[in-house]
Amino acid sequence: MSRRVLSSVLLAAALLGGLAAATSNAQAGDAAASIAASPAVPRVPLGPGRLDMQAGGLALTVFTYRPAAVPPLPGHPAANRPVRGPLLVVLHDEGGDARHYRDLAIPIAEAHGYTIAAPQLDAERFSAWRYPWAGVARRTFPDNGVVIEPEPPALRLDAVLSSLIGQLRSDAGAPVPHALLGHGAGAEALVRWSAFAPTEAMHIVAANPRTTLMPNRSLDFPWGFGQLPGSMASEPAIRAYLAQPLTLVLGSSPADRAAGGPSGDSLLARGRNLLSAGRQAALESGRPVYWRLVEAADAGDDAGRLFSSPAVLQALLPFVGDE
Repeated sequence: MSRRVLSSVLLAAALLGGLAAATSNAQAGDAAASIAASPAVPRVPLGPGRLDMQAGGLALTVFTYRPAAVPPLPGHPAANRPVRGPLLVVLHDEGGDARHYRDLAIPIAEAHGYTIAAPQLDAERFSAWRYPWAGVARRTFPDNGVVIEPEPPALRLDAVLSSLIGQLRSDAGAPVPHALLGHGAGAEALVRWSAFAPTEAMHIVAANPRTTLMPNRSLDFPWGFGQLPGSMASEPAIRAYLAQPLTLVLGSSPADRAAGGPSGDSLLARGRNLLSAGRQAALESGRPVYWRLVEAADAGDDAGRLFSSPAVLQALLPFVGDE
């Protein structure tokens, strides 16, 4: 099996230069592109748009962007280019504005032909356990102890994301490939979601997750697999986690030390520790690890600078099918 790249990496200067114009155009066009929820799969409009959808039993506002043109496959005539490009789901930081994050990802859409979908996950319905912890489990404190209580599948973030992705992948008929991009709490959500939910994502790109999930049982959830029951903390579950196409993109932030937990006292330290632990776990199990780590210290913790870095653009190079 081989993978074909849809388009080449753009120069960083060109990417940054197009960001402001794309953002302005997106903000201007949202109202006209608004589409109400219906029993049928919602059609993502060209350009900037907004969909009101049902996913996982919840009403969601999803900000979208669909580029007018999809880059052709290298070496293929224009007649063979797909009608619609792959899907990129973008998850905002805690308290973030999904439309703003959609706008930040527009240059990625233009470079690679992605259709962007950025759901608004409000703090009222997506609290700490349901968003950055991916709704996998909660920590409770009976009798001055600590207990990890797994949540029913219907309350996990997977119930929302899988439904959302399934609908949007199919809006053009046959399912299209998809990738995932998150920042801050959204990056944490993707890391934990990838460990406990099946996914066909080409790429899972986590930019500056505040905390990580170590691939062992020596740390309790949400920092590791400890205290999770049965198959959730099994060796096969950890091996499946190591097999995810996870890319960590890490800047630096002087204010992130308090939120790190036991896996490291800075963004860079936590990411490096996670990659090191993944490699060690893979070595011990005799299985490969598919994780990558990219350091973009100059970007700090600014989502715009992280998303526009050449490293993120390269990490999201699409591929399609078999040859």
